[in-house]
Amino acid sequence: PVKAEQWRALGPEALALLQKKALATDGFPTVRARAAEALGLVGGAEHASPLLALATDGNTPLIVRMSAVRGAGKLVP
Repeated sequence: PVKAEQWRALGPEALALLQKKALATDGFPTVRARAAEALGLVGGAEHASPLLALATDGNTPLIVRMSAVRGAGKLVP
């Protein structure tokens, strides 16, 4: 597994890619879930909204929704 420090070491240029992967409806659910959690680790408050949208979308696979909740929980007090 990739550790939080490893995600943070990628820097801000990784944020756009992580968000794109998390929101990709044609992506594998496990890839989307990992991207959502990583976004919660390295993203800022502006990334909470897309994660919350994923978490509440009933058409999103459960694993992605659960990861989005965990990721958003790290960004929102």
